Amino acid sequence: MIRYLLADLLAKKSFHEGRRIEWSEVAEACGIHRVTLSKMVNRRGYNSTTTNLDRLCRYFNCGIGELLEYVPDEELGGAVERSSMGARAGTPQAKAGVAARYGKKTSKEPRPQSTLDSANQSGAKLAKELPHVEPLLKA
Repeated sequence: MIRYLLADLLAKKSFHEGRRIEWSEVAEACGIHRVTLSKMVNRRGYNSTTTNLDRLCRYFNCGIGELLEYVPDEELGGAVERSSMGARAGTPQAKAGVAARYGKKTSKEPRPQSTLDSANQSGAKLAKELPHVEPLLKA
């Protein structure tokens, strides 16, 4: 597994500059979304683009070897499941969470055949509710 060393690099940069640097500042300077940085730091096995790695190397003024390290799977506490969404995606727990969050979808009402049909139906309904508007609708 590839491990990101972003927290260490951020601590070193903060120390050398003598100020606290927030992840939001790194995100803005690199053009990487803050949530993406958070996933890189916190998700085991997160898959990033080489563009993001390049931007981070440029920001921290470091090589790729200082940004990433290889950790053999044998040294990890548990196996990392392959997924672009992180280590937990695709597991029974994740699927149960999605089902609990969103539930089963119910059947949908039929949609109008076209926007024009929908507009005509709306106009007819409006004419019934507001009879003084009917002459305007015919024009």
